[in-house]
Amino acid sequence: MHRSQRHHAAHGGPSSVLESLRRSRSDASSATSTQTSWSLCNSEETLDEALNGLLSSCRIVALDCEGDDLGRSEGTLSLICMRTISPATSNTVVIDVLAFSRGSSSLKRFFALIESESIQKIVFDGRMDFCAFFYEYGVHMKNVLDMQLADVEHRISPEQTMNPRQFSYRSPGEVHMLTGMASCLRENGITASPKESIDHHAWLVRPMQKKHLSYAAHDVELIEAIYNAFQRRGYIKPSLPEQSQRYITLWSDFQPATGDFYRSNAFLPLEVFVQGSPQDRMCGGCKRKLSIMSFSSRQAKMCFVCNAVRANMGARIEDNLDHMEIESDWDLEDENEVADYDCDMLDPFGDIWDF
Repeated sequence: MHRSQRHHAAHGGPSSVLESLRRSRSDASSATSTQTSWSLCNSEETLDEALNGLLSSCRIVALDCEGDDLGRSEGTLSLICMRTISPATSNTVVIDVLAFSRGSSSLKRFFALIESESIQKIVFDGRMDFCAFFYEYGVHMKNVLDMQLADVEHRISPEQTMNPRQFSYRSPGEVHMLTGMASCLRENGITASPKESIDHHAWLVRPMQKKHLSYAAHDVELIEAIYNAFQRRGYIKPSLPEQSQRYITLWSDFQPATGDFYRSNAFLPLEVFVQGSPQDRMCGGCKRKLSIMSFSSRQAKMCFVCNAVRANMGARIEDNLDHMEIESDWDLEDENEVADYDCDMLDPFGDIWDF
């Protein structure tokens, strides 16, 4: 879920160094020393071993992807990280997707797990992960719990999430903001070791540096930590699976592109928690079909969220809504959040934010 400028590096075969299965990282910068272990799968043999071993009996996994412009029409999936939560073996697999051919039988077996209804995938803003799987490989990720949604929902009053009319956003200030992984951990008091600083423009470079692989593996540990904390606190509601599937598949109508600020912004998309009916009005900004409750009036051309985007960006929108010229930047209260952001806040496709 991080953006990087496209690296025109040769995607050579896996090096012998990368083929060793077990890697570990000791984070000396944290107050308490932590150890992250992971297995690299960059060959048919290593991926088959993982599929036949630790992934063969998994029922709940933490999942995250890394890539260049991940999920976008011009993007490339680079790494898939999966960590077993149930059974609680705490094993992490890092799959170097670029090491496999499109026809790889092992990769197809792995993608069957992604599509499996019996294996639950825990993600944190899985929209671009879904897009990468769906548009690059024709894989439809199913049975998902999105911790970003769970985080938003527990901060919203129960009446709002149950009553569609409570979601009638009367002004940009009433549109709900998304929270990134760093903020989620901090605001929920979840202790986690800090992440290393890496070059986010290098996800396609091979051989990949060990610190990039460790960085990617650490993300699924953080997702597991959030999931475990939210389970204990009762934040994961029975409605979350349906809402999560609706959320991650938002862009299955057409693939996101760079610079689409109506689809790439800080706000919770409308009608994720509660869907109105009928969904027969096309928003001129995000191009989503929504119900009348997502518009200020029957004459409104854009939904509440897209109006909030326009208001916050100080944008000039032409009458046909086909072009947008940005006149001012987002008003950011915390500049540190820009440096530390991981997921999909102001730009859920990763143009601006890194964890």
